[in-house]
Amino acid sequence: MRLSVLICTIEQRKTLFDVLMARINDFLERGDFTSQVEILSECDNREMSIGKKRNLLLSRAKGDYVCFIDDDDSIDEEYFVKILNALESSPDCVQIIGMMNTDGYNQQRFEHSITHPVYYDHQGVYYRYPNHLNPIKREIAQRFKFPEVDFGEDTDWATQIRDSALLQREESIDKVIYHYRYSSRK
Repeated sequence: MRLSVLICTIEQRKTLFDVLMARINDFLERGDFTSQVEILSECDNREMSIGKKRNLLLSRAKGDYVCFIDDDDSIDEEYFVKILNALESSPDCVQIIGMMNTDGYNQQRFEHSITHPVYYDHQGVYYRYPNHLNPIKREIAQRFKFPEVDFGEDTDWATQIRDSALLQREESIDKVIYHYRYSSRK
């Protein structure tokens, strides 16, 4: 198994999750990637924190690389093609380029890469170091735990990995492949 894609969700988002899964399954079948990609999900009624669910999924992952897709986000049709091609050189992680919006407005580009040691915005682009959205070698990702909270767990985990200096080799993808939907209403 080359890649484990991990998805946390809650019962209230079942429709969003079903739409995402239909899209993922369509892309996997069309690209004949089902043998290379493992999809794991964890759903509850908010009994567990998002951090706890992320840790649970991370511990179950069998792929050489792991990444998360948030249940309310979307991926480009070339998501798996681009990532699986990037993994051919066995990097520590893969850069992710995407677009984000807030409540459906203010669409802005983002880049998550080891070339960005701090979070910053420049000329309308959000630059971040790798986080849960980036494919990262499982052996590296599993060394770190998400705090068992419902907000900010992803940044804390990403900061732990950044501070470890274990991410040295990165493959770049020159295309927007992820669509992040930020909701100001939690």
